[in-house]
Amino acid sequence: HSDFLCTKESGEEQYRDPFTPRATYARKAKFIKSLLQEMNIGELSADMNKFIHVLKHTCHRQIRSVIRGLR
Repeated sequence: HSDFLCTKESGEEQYRDPFTPRATYARKAKFIKSLLQEMNIGELSADMNKFIHVLKHTCHRQIRSVIRGLR
């Protein structure tokens, strides 16, 4: 799509603009992030999009169980 194409000028190094994820599941993301911080594995919050993709249709009890399993 032409909106995402960058115009390249001669001799200049070009980078793409990073896509920012939409906060569709903001409450689940906040809950998962707080659980990760509580269990001292907060560095895994960098993979939040993967967590949301897998856990978006599960309840809080199952999310807690999965995160305890990571520990």
